[in-house]
Amino acid sequence: MLLDRLGAHLFQHLAWGLALKESRVVAFEEDAKLTSRGITAVEMEQTVSLTWPSKRTSEMRVFRASFIYTSFVNTSMMSICFAGLMINFISGFAWGIFKKWMKGGVDGEWDGLSKEDVANVVLCYGVLKGTLQWIFGFLGDRFGRKWFIVGGLFTVVFGLVVVAITGGTAGEPLTGFMVGALLMGAGTGIMYTNNLAAIVDHSDPSWRSSALGSYRFWRDMGYAVGALVTGSAADNLGMESSVGLTAILTTLSAICVVVFYQEVPAPVKQLEATPVLLEKADVVKPDTTTSTDVVKPDAKLDSGREQSKDLDANQGEVGI
Repeated sequence: MLLDRLGAHLFQHLAWGLALKESRVVAFEEDAKLTSRGITAVEMEQTVSLTWPSKRTSEMRVFRASFIYTSFVNTSMMSICFAGLMINFISGFAWGIFKKWMKGGVDGEWDGLSKEDVANVVLCYGVLKGTLQWIFGFLGDRFGRKWFIVGGLFTVVFGLVVVAITGGTAGEPLTGFMVGALLMGAGTGIMYTNNLAAIVDHSDPSWRSSALGSYRFWRDMGYAVGALVTGSAADNLGMESSVGLTAILTTLSAICVVVFYQEVPAPVKQLEATPVLLEKADVVKPDTTTSTDVVKPDAKLDSGREQSKDLDANQGEVGI
């Protein structure tokens, strides 16, 4: 059995290695066009300089700087990391404490549910979490990330409220638990891919993978944090209080996104997807004269670049 699993994993990774195209070169090319540098310069320049008020400078590797910048400097990214942590915080609750609560029941209120019923409730959570991701990822590309993320978080809060009320008052909680699980799964699916896309919007191609890794560190930390927090709350305060605490933290996360997340303007997204003209004037020599014509960059492009600079300034940009 173990050998069969190892063989399947080996075959899967070999297939990926043969089928996937290396994207690192593409990222370097995109970054070179954005910053008017050569590809070799993008590849070789792997340090970040920090200038302190005293004019002292410090240098660090890009992968270290990207973690600090994503986690603690850029307020938009910080709010998305918190939202990502709550994604798996909620998943840990749904697959852990919630299942235990449904199996155990509440003395004098309702008996524990059967294994089949518990599995169906958890399925209600998982099926919408999976199927809605590509739909709302598509919509997020066209209408922005912020309000899908906020709407997803508040949908989860509504689901948690339904679960808490059902578990505390209903004699037959199965239907209420299913509705609550559907809402939690829907909310998670709405924001899941948009969280990833938001990190991509606020990072450059050459260190985008490092930024995504930083985000996923905090997102996956949600499993451990959620298990500890919800378990401790359930033991000391009761299951309803554990659900209520999860709802409060999720609401706080949504408020952080509303307050701190700044949507990347559309012209900046277009600029990132379009080859950038030379920042210096380009000298064109006609065939018959020695005079030069100066070609200036497009005004709209300048406007997009200015918006990008303003956005970076608002986020506490470090020199990467």
